Amino acid sequence: MTLRLNRSISFASRLRSLLKSDLVAVEDPGEIRAAVAAWESKFKQGAEPRPGFSGTVWWQPIIGTWGYFTTLKHGRNYWIPFGRSSSRFRETMIVEINPPIQGRRHVQGVIATDPAGNRWILHGGRLHPKGARVVEEQFDAIYDGQRADVHFFDGVSSAYHPVACLDSKANELQHDIAEFVGACQIIRTYYTQGLAAARLEKRVEEAERGSPESDQPYTRGPQDPKVIERKHGKIWKALSAHLKRMSIEHNNSRVGRWGPDLVTHEAPEILFEIKCDTQASDIQRGLGQLLLYEQMLQKRHRKVLLVPEKPRSDITRHLTDLGIEVLDYKEDKGAITFPGLRRFLRGPA
Repeated sequence: MTLRLNRSISFASRLRSLLKSDLVAVEDPGEIRAAVAAWESKFKQGAEPRPGFSGTVWWQPIIGTWGYFTTLKHGRNYWIPFGRSSSRFRETMIVEINPPIQGRRHVQGVIATDPAGNRWILHGGRLHPKGARVVEEQFDAIYDGQRADVHFFDGVSSAYHPVACLDSKANELQHDIAEFVGACQIIRTYYTQGLAAARLEKRVEEAERGSPESDQPYTRGPQDPKVIERKHGKIWKALSAHLKRMSIEHNNSRVGRWGPDLVTHEAPEILFEIKCDTQASDIQRGLGQLLLYEQMLQKRHRKVLLVPEKPRSDITRHLTDLGIEVLDYKEDKGAITFPGLRRFLRGPA
C-alpha cells in the first residue's frame, strides 16, 4: 500500500531506543492522575481556551490541534479526545487517548514508564469515525509506526503505539501529539473517504511537518474569537450540506493545520476559504492561505474566497489577477445561502 505514513525523523530516533526497552504500565490511580495532570498542563501551555464539552477545550493554533481532558461519568477511565478544527469540537474529534483510572483496562490509552523513569503516552490503534470502525489490524496497515510492548502488574503484556513522551518539553509533547493526531486523521480518511482523499491528507501532513516551535513564554493580545468561530462553523456546515445536495464529494473536516476550510475531491479540485468579514486583514489572510496551501499541495486547484459580501471592485480584480475567485454568501434569519455557487461550479476551471 502506497499510503503508509511514518512519524517524523526526530520522533523515530527517540522511538528506536524506546523499542529496545521494557515499558511498564502505570496502574496506581494517584500516579495516573498526576500523569494526566502533567499531560494537560504541558499541552495547554500557549493554548487558547475555548468552551466545549461543558468545559474548556485547549486549542493550539501553532500546531493546529485541540485537546480536552476529563473523566467519563462511569469513573473507569479518563476521556482525552483530540482534533484538528478550531471549532465544532464534538463533530471533529479524530482520536481519543483514554488511560484507565487505575489498573489495566481494554481502553485506547495507557501511560507507561521506560527504564529511565520517563513516562510515555501510548495508544491501542482503534478509531471510531462516523459510519466505520477501524480496528488494530486496519490501523497498522496504514501506519508505519512500530508498537511497543507494555507489561502490566498481572503479568499480561500488550502492544501499543507510542504517541509522546510525557516528560519531554511542553513544545515537544505538543508537536508529537499533533503528529499522531494527523496520522490518525489520514487513517480515518482512508477508511471513510478512500485512497485519493487520504493521499491529499498525507501530502498536507508531510508538507506541514517541521521542528517544534519555541516554548518560551509570550503574551497574546486581547481577542474574542468565540462569536466568529461559531459563525464560521455555521457557514462551513451550510456549505458542506449544499455541496452534498449537489453530490459533490468533499472532505468532511478541515484539511491540515493551516487551511483552507474545505476541499472538493473531483477534478478540478476546489479550495474554499471562509471569511466572516471583508476587512483588509481577512482578505489578506484568505489570499495567503489559499496561495500557500496550493503551493504546499504542489497541484493546481480552483481557489475560492467565500465572504459575506463582495469586496470593492478593484480588490476583486486584484484577487482575480492572483488566481483567486470570490464568492459571497447570504444570511437571512439565520439561514445561510450561496447564490452564485451553482453557476460557479458549472464554470470553467
